[in-house]
Amino acid sequence: MDKQNLIKSLEWTGESLFDMATSRIRACRHEAQQPPGGVELTIRDFFADDVSRDDLIGRFARLRVPRHLFRFLYRLLTEHCNRFTEDQPSWKISRTTLDTAADAYAREQEAFERGLGTG
Repeated sequence: MDKQNLIKSLEWTGESLFDMATSRIRACRHEAQQPPGGVELTIRDFFADDVSRDDLIGRFARLRVPRHLFRFLYRLLTEHCNRFTEDQPSWKISRTTLDTAADAYAREQEAFERGLGTG
């Protein structure tokens, strides 16, 4: 335990977090769902066309560690699913939903780091 805060925190790059999220998605797919030599699925495939790979890498870089990345992705997916019904689904996360969820998560993360939040 580092009570004097002498050890610098380990921070991941946006690219490594993007790769980690993509690896997690691929690991969850059933073998029968794998493309037979086609293009592999990435986390980018879950987002609308106006959300670029670089946008996601930038957002993920601000999260710094896998724990925050996956907590954010859970909240993002939950918020996206809550916006649509079974009768009118949307299979891609919009930029608006991404921005809203990212802003809310950033505020919560800042409050937690200042000692005001529940994290």
